[in-house]
Amino acid sequence: ARSDFYSCECNRDVCLARDFGLKGKVLPVFPNSGGFDLAKLEPWRKKYKPSKRKIIMLKGYQHWAGRALVGIRALEKCAELLKDYEIFIYSVQPRSGVRRAAYNLTKKTGLKTTIVPLGTKHQEILKLHARARLSIGLSLSDAISTSVLEALVMGSFPIQSWTSCADEWVKDGQTGLLVPPEDSEAVARAIKRALADDQLVDRA
Repeated sequence: ARSDFYSCECNRDVCLARDFGLKGKVLPVFPNSGGFDLAKLEPWRKKYKPSKRKIIMLKGYQHWAGRALVGIRALEKCAELLKDYEIFIYSVQPRSGVRRAAYNLTKKTGLKTTIVPLGTKHQEILKLHARARLSIGLSLSDAISTSVLEALVMGSFPIQSWTSCADEWVKDGQTGLLVPPEDSEAVARAIKRALADDQLVDRA
């Protein structure tokens, strides 16, 4: 109620702010990351048809909100379908348990996992999304996750927890799949669906 201005990434949050007493001016809803130079990124995006890509991207946040370990459990449930894929896990924080879980996933299933080093340049992350069939992001709370925008820009099919406002950017079941953040079975079903349906990921 004491705020003169409010800036946010989701129309959902404008409503919530007003419920909490906001009387001030709402600035245009806009991603905090600013945006992307689509013309510059187009060659990377078009190099690989989404259904022919053999990478899975997983956002590695595991903390009060992030649920990367749920994603790793879901990938384990899909292991038989992922033998020809490489899993890249990025934004992995120290002492989060994600690195160990990735190691155990590889040891148990034989799946190839790569931890993208912290500090990797943003353009390199974008290039990985441009080679990915799927990009998975799970958290208890989020606005428009920058990783979802990166996936959309680079043509990678997003599987995102429904606790973000990704529903303002994708149509569930058409241009992405929205999933509960702590249900590895539901995430695994989404992964299997996106792996099985070439037309879905190409059309999206």
